[in-house]
Amino acid sequence: MRKYLFNKFIFSFLLFLSFDLLFSQTQILTDIDGQAATDYSGYKVAISDDGTRIAIGEETALGSQNVKINARGSGQVRIFDYSESGWVQVGSNIDGEGAGDLFGWPVSLSSDGTRLAVGADNNDDKEIDAGHVRVYDYTASGWSQICSDIDGEAEADKSGYSVSLAGDGTRIAIGAKYNDGGGNNAGHVRVYEASSCSQVGADLDGATADDNFGYSVSISDDGSILAVGSPNFDGNGSNAGRVYIYEFSNGSWSQVGSGIDGGTAGDTFGQAVSINSAGDRVAVGAPGNGAGHVSIFQYNAGNWTQLGSDIDGENAGDKFGYATSFDLDGDHVAIGGYGNDGTASNAGHARVYKYIDGDWNPVGLDLDGEAGGDLFGWGIALDADGDRVVVGGPANDDGGNDAGHVRVYDPYDRTQPTIVITADEGVDGFSSKDANISLTFTISEATSTFIEADITVSNGSLSAFTKVSSTVYTAKLTPINGGEVTIDVVEKTFLDLFTNLNIAAEQFKWFYDIDPPEIVFNPLNGSVGVALNTIITLTFNEPVRHVNNNEITDASVDALLRLKTPIHSGTDIPFEATIDTDKKVITIDPSDNFEYTQTIWVGIGESVEDSNNNTIFSAAASFVTTDTNRAPVLFTIADQITLEDLPVNLILSASDLDNDIISFAATSSESNVTSQITDSLLT
Repeated sequence: MRKYLFNKFIFSFLLFLSFDLLFSQTQILTDIDGQAATDYSGYKVAISDDGTRIAIGEETALGSQNVKINARGSGQVRIFDYSESGWVQVGSNIDGEGAGDLFGWPVSLSSDGTRLAVGADNNDDKEIDAGHVRVYDYTASGWSQICSDIDGEAEADKSGYSVSLAGDGTRIAIGAKYNDGGGNNAGHVRVYEASSCSQVGADLDGATADDNFGYSVSISDDGSILAVGSPNFDGNGSNAGRVYIYEFSNGSWSQVGSGIDGGTAGDTFGQAVSINSAGDRVAVGAPGNGAGHVSIFQYNAGNWTQLGSDIDGENAGDKFGYATSFDLDGDHVAIGGYGNDGTASNAGHARVYKYIDGDWNPVGLDLDGEAGGDLFGWGIALDADGDRVVVGGPANDDGGNDAGHVRVYDPYDRTQPTIVITADEGVDGFSSKDANISLTFTISEATSTFIEADITVSNGSLSAFTKVSSTVYTAKLTPINGGEVTIDVVEKTFLDLFTNLNIAAEQFKWFYDIDPPEIVFNPLNGSVGVALNTIITLTFNEPVRHVNNNEITDASVDALLRLKTPIHSGTDIPFEATIDTDKKVITIDPSDNFEYTQTIWVGIGESVEDSNNNTIFSAAASFVTTDTNRAPVLFTIADQITLEDLPVNLILSASDLDNDIISFAATSSESNVTSQITDSLLT
């Protein structure tokens, strides 16, 4: 299954590298270093589903034998639990049986981390290098072997070269890459009940000689589906490789679908395999050609079809895909490339990917080796959620020459990226009459998927979209019509490097202002019956200033206005004008009251503008006055005829509701007629 999905390559010599943390992923606590020189700690690693327990294989550690054969000890395994204060070893070291056994080359944990399977492919109990596997349970007293050794079938079988324990701990798959059942070094795989160490079904043998069938194995969580790598199968060329999937039913193993073949000669497709919990998705490493790559396949309607594109290594010789590990669902995959030179020659690196939108996207940046020669990425394991990855650098020198080390990371940041929209010309909500404005989109963390199509604009169009960096993008915005322009980036339009979808941006607003200020006169144009002592106001819909951008003040406002009678070319009427502090209302106070029934004209020229340099059009209003305090005509006396030289007397009478004094006055329009009122008598 996903707990141990790593493969071994025999070298006559090794270049050993270390590890350098050059990116944003978070290392969990400190390095777990090998205990002594040439332990090669971290060749193989495993992790529990919840990511709190890890197993580390140290294939050449001295162990209890305290002796090495050809510089190889018996090997040992150490198990650690996560705590906030550091990695705490769980139980004692688990040592190999004999010198040179390479105990710990493969390790595999059950989902809950309480059962452990360890291979020692050089063990000689049955025959020289027949190999064996041991299964342990963790109890209060420590790690205890639960059944007899599971020995290889024959000499040089290398049984235990690959091991995979079902998630529920019930079954264990064991690869013996040099078994001769199907031909010389054809290889085979056996599956056992983990609690009794009794075989489940018959041997699964390689198809032809030198196929190395069983180089890698991975079993589903319930132990019913098994993936087997045969990297030296020659179907599509010498050592192109093949992967087989089997299902256990009715007491036997049957192949599921056709074999999955490597693409070209030398691919060594199948050096690493990882199957998901359900057994319907498999990741296959092919590190042999070029940089190496990993391909993922989905089982559907009786066939294994590729899911997404190949995940390729960075450079030739990276050995990318030598180790691979799925999470529970097979949505995340961790991949090691121990030959990568990102830090230095053969420093190695690891990467994590997530399947989204039909392809595999990197989660975070590379996990690069510390120094040249570490072979970082030789061992790799991913927890159930894809949140935590364990990476081994077996040739790291921190604990001694080639002591090796292991680092644990939480590469999967679940924080959704945010995005802020700004403009060079002003803040959110500003207005201007610019032909275009310069926008900047600043993202809280790196992304490679933000594109122009992710931006929504109303009443405008974008151009010159440019990536400045992985967190900063720019564009030009051109308005279509005058009025409000909005810019949005809605949620779930782009991904950060950890494949988290973004949170929606706060909408950015800009008012494209191409309209001059509007004016309202009071009195309105055409008004009649306006009081003689009226104050005139000009109210603008926005603040105004002089066309030279200077502020309009009480001292300067008079020069902007004209007040005349009866028309614009008529007689000037003296006045004093003021402007309010908001620069939106001009008040005109005539020096004297207007005359009765006088026509007044007031105007302002193209002499003021708004803050965006929109100049007003000339505007004017005229109105007619009246004396609003004149006594009303209550009664008109009809023409009277009288004889010459005879006086005529008229008696005037009136009453007031408020009992105020009423006064009468009389005038005559004829020069030879006199008129007077005495005691309400008109003579």
